[in-house]
Amino acid sequence: MNISLAQKARQNRIAALEYLRRTKQGAEAEGEVLNFFAHRAREKAKPVFFSVRARMDDERIAA
Repeated sequence: MNISLAQKARQNRIAALEYLRRTKQGAEAEGEVLNFFAHRAREKAKPVFFSVRARMDDERIAA
């Protein structure tokens, strides 16, 4: 019944990896986000830049 710390740590690592594998498979099936940074980059609105020339054209049209 005596389990060494190394054996217990190995069992815990194996259990954690198995849990992550199951979670990843389930998340992929459901379309959940696992990598926050990749999701954020995909979902982040692209900045819109207006040139000075475009602004000057708007001012000319308004005048």
